[in-house]
Amino acid sequence: MIIQKVNRVDPEKVFIVVRNDDAVAFVKGGVIGFKFDATRDGLDAELADTAADTPLIAGIADSALAAGEYGLVQIYGVRTDAVIWRTNTAVVVGDALIVTHGSVALKRAAAGAASAYLPAFAAGEALASTNSAKTDTTTVFIRCM
Repeated sequence: MIIQKVNRVDPEKVFIVVRNDDAVAFVKGGVIGFKFDATRDGLDAELADTAADTPLIAGIADSALAAGEYGLVQIYGVRTDAVIWRTNTAVVVGDALIVTHGSVALKRAAAGAASAYLPAFAAGEALASTNSAKTDTTTVFIRCM
């Protein structure tokens, strides 16, 4: 684990090192999940692109990462370039965000993060609704530790 030194101008962030065991590259800001296949459990990671990946979410890719390479995944803290799937529903600060598998992105799940559970991802900025669904980037708070 890599923990950013505490300072007055940057929020605290925590990263882990993973190996991209997917057939395609990770996109910067994309949602990444652990790959458990009884070979290199807990070290290998893959795109969170199926419903089966949801319970194994690791965090957000810190940068683009080619297949077979090692890199960082952010597991805690504020991130300003997380990939989000925007629709005709507005997002407000504090909304719980979940994974949308087709886009390997986050999407709004419910109003207000402080509901029955603490989500792994919460919206950190408001986004207006859009007429056509599309991917974009946004600020989120990550809580995957």
